[in-house]
Amino acid sequence: MRRELFILAHRLYDVSFYRLYLDLSANLKKTYEELKEEQDARLSRMIRFAYENVPYYKKLFAGLRLTPEEIRGIEDLNKLPILTKEAIKRDYGAFKPLSLSRMKFYHRATGGSTGAPLKYRASKEHRTRAGVLLYRGWGYGGYELGDKIFFFAGESLGSGSKYGRLTKIHELARNSRFFSVLDMEEESLERYLAVLNKEKPGFIRGYASAINELARWIINRGERVHSLRAVFTTAEKLFPEMRRNIEKAFGSKVFDGYGLDDGGVTAYQCGYENNYHIDTENAVLEVVDEKSLQPVREGRGKVVATSLYNWAMPFIRYDTGDLAEASAKPCPCGRPHPVLTEVIGRYRDILITPEGTRIHGGLFTHIFSGFPQVKEFRVIQKRIDRVEIQVVLENPKDRIRLEVIEKLIKERSPNWKIEFVFKDGIEKTARSKHRFIVNAMN
Repeated sequence: MRRELFILAHRLYDVSFYRLYLDLSANLKKTYEELKEEQDARLSRMIRFAYENVPYYKKLFAGLRLTPEEIRGIEDLNKLPILTKEAIKRDYGAFKPLSLSRMKFYHRATGGSTGAPLKYRASKEHRTRAGVLLYRGWGYGGYELGDKIFFFAGESLGSGSKYGRLTKIHELARNSRFFSVLDMEEESLERYLAVLNKEKPGFIRGYASAINELARWIINRGERVHSLRAVFTTAEKLFPEMRRNIEKAFGSKVFDGYGLDDGGVTAYQCGYENNYHIDTENAVLEVVDEKSLQPVREGRGKVVATSLYNWAMPFIRYDTGDLAEASAKPCPCGRPHPVLTEVIGRYRDILITPEGTRIHGGLFTHIFSGFPQVKEFRVIQKRIDRVEIQVVLENPKDRIRLEVIEKLIKERSPNWKIEFVFKDGIEKTARSKHRFIVNAMN
């Protein structure tokens, strides 16, 4: 009954939901060559649509002296320039398709973690396929349609801080419960744990920082918690220390996911070597070299997205602002999709030392993992030679050896000046996410 109610609720939104779910699930039995052939066909269709319906691309192709027929597959995409958020904002009206009035679409906006959200349109077909791929990705961790799942998130995952009748209906139809990360005080954590142990969901999903905060609280308190089948993290960088905390607290494996509604790209971990399987059915995900902007089959680079079903506002070679590491090797699990070995995070949040070295935020999470009295931290770089570290202690009476932390940091950059600031709490982004690393020099 739970499965049937779940499917019915989704079919009320889009009647094609369940058929699409079966079709995309069947794709896991195809070869990569078959998936790529289908992806290339979808790309050709989107390129033709954009050229004929979207003024921005009509002008772009004319300026490059290109025709749609010259983009036959994903290997040809590098004939087109990278599309930036600044270019979209500057020429927003030119991204309006001539046929927009005949489409079903939704007005959306990015989280604005850099202070300037990007407004865009998302077609119904684009969002339906993203939802189906999400459920297929959860399936790597054993999830089946209708299974009970709890969410720890903010508004970008559909919960927010309000809890009303519509939320209750949504929870009932989808066999889920929503807990807001805006409310993570001691009393709330006790309530969340009580509900988890009473209702015994098979899965939880949410912001990596929020689930990690709950996991740390459970470990520090020595609480017992109902064992889950899997934990799905998303929306933020999942650091190794977080994974260890969560798996220890809940007695289950963590499956991280990566996805961007604006670009349409999605990738989900399968549990083997922490590989992320890149979905090919709703978008093209490219990893391109940061300097040459040429695609790389193996190694780190910028994530560039091309939507294949967002007819309401096509983004072609869209700079997502993220860094990831691609691998040309197939995953040992046998699934056919290409893989990322790591989602590194926002490239604007990589710190730069006075010596010119790029420092990833994982250094700081590793350092602070050795100081259990630290509840939260944030590293902010405003100048090349100065770093501010905001620290929230589990107990204001706790003591922490700042000279040890500073020594560990200076092993990587002796010319950094470190300033520690103790705070009662660290503000989150507009979507209630926690940014551990902030490069404010840009």
